[in-house]
Amino acid sequence: MARRARGPFEVTMTPATDEGQIVGRVTLDKQFHGEVDATSWTLSRRWNPDRERVTT
Repeated sequence: MARRARGPFEVTMTPATDEGQIVGRVTLDKQFHGEVDATSWTLSRRWNPDRERVTT
């Protein structure tokens, strides 16, 4: 038996304060509505292609 909940959800992406880094972090806050009312939070890595790689 497959279990599935249906309904809308909202996602808010917020960059972490890693200014100047090639690989940064972003948080994703999700709010689920409908058959299930829930909240989830995720911390993810992101690539910043606009930043030049610096080696010392």
